[in-house]
Amino acid sequence: MQDQSLLMERIVAMESSMMHLQCDLEKISQVVLDQQKQLEIQQLQIERWEEKITGTQESLPDPLDEKPPHY
Repeated sequence: MQDQSLLMERIVAMESSMMHLQCDLEKISQVVLDQQKQLEIQQLQIERWEEKITGTQESLPDPLDEKPPHY
């Protein structure tokens, strides 16, 4: 009888541990999803900045085509 009681206690402890681990896993999964969303947003921002920089460079006149100010 005592062996069965110890076995039941161990099972309950294992189930409790498993539930805590499952909860932690769900929290970690949510954090990873949130980070993925942030990375996607940041990637879009970087792409926009690259487009602005490229567009700005293309619209600037070539400094070699300009005459020096003393002419």
